[in-house]
Amino acid sequence: MIYSFIILHYQAFEDTIECVDSIFNNIKRDDYNIIIVDNKSPNDSGKILQKKYNGHPKVKIIELDKNIGFANGNNIGCEYAYKTYNSDFYIVINNDTIIEDRLFVDKIIDIYKETHFDVLGPCIWSIVDEVDQNPVPYPTDSLKKSFKALLYNIALFVLNFVNKDTALIRFVDGKRSKRTKNNTVLGGRTESEKGIKLHGAAVIFSNKYYSKYKSAFDPRTFMYCEEDILYSRIKNDKLVSIYNSTLKILHKEDVASNAVMSNGQLRRRFKFKHSIWSSFVLLRIYMHSWFRSLRSRY
Repeated sequence: MIYSFIILHYQAFEDTIECVDSIFNNIKRDDYNIIIVDNKSPNDSGKILQKKYNGHPKVKIIELDKNIGFANGNNIGCEYAYKTYNSDFYIVINNDTIIEDRLFVDKIIDIYKETHFDVLGPCIWSIVDEVDQNPVPYPTDSLKKSFKALLYNIALFVLNFVNKDTALIRFVDGKRSKRTKNNTVLGGRTESEKGIKLHGAAVIFSNKYYSKYKSAFDPRTFMYCEEDILYSRIKNDKLVSIYNSTLKILHKEDVASNAVMSNGQLRRRFKFKHSIWSSFVLLRIYMHSWFRSLRSRY
């Protein structure tokens, strides 16, 4: 079997190197490779990585000529792994993640033998918040929810110009927090769960999945909503998505997006702008699904 680690890089080369080192230090096997995709880092850190790993038998650096975003950047890495290695598993991880489990790959094999998953999510332990970020609660999984998400992101974008977006965020998060306390399902995770929305910081795709779609993520987005759009694919096509907490990865969080700009208000505006488009893509998916279900009735 062949295992490909796909790491999308943007500017923060120290974090990318730490991520790669964590793989080298813990994965003591010969059947894996690492593909780093530099998303046209303006600080030329892609060239630093190219120089550092030049000639390394385990590492391939792909330098893009423009920033094509999260989904397409990772898709480029997966496409290379598919065409070059015909990989059995595509381990797509953020460059601000760290692997400390020496049995990380072995556990993927065991989980696949048991479940034949299309998509697998590990425990993603946030170093900042000290919580498992998987599975992601409150999936935007219907036409109504996707429309509300689009309106919410438009409202945040507009309010950001007068620096009032954080007030709306606090209000919505407060309502969600109350809902979580009253929801016994979200009160605690089990070791393994099926059919759930997975966090995008670390997602493992099987060859079964990749051979069908020829892309890890929907290529229509630049950033944000990738998890909801992936979940819509899982839901609509009845794929096997698995969360398993025995598989664990550490997450330092938002290094790449923070590297884009240091100003908090501008950073939020950047997020809202791209979230609007991604929410629109998600809305179109559920509209198409709704029309398809209507046609099947008549």
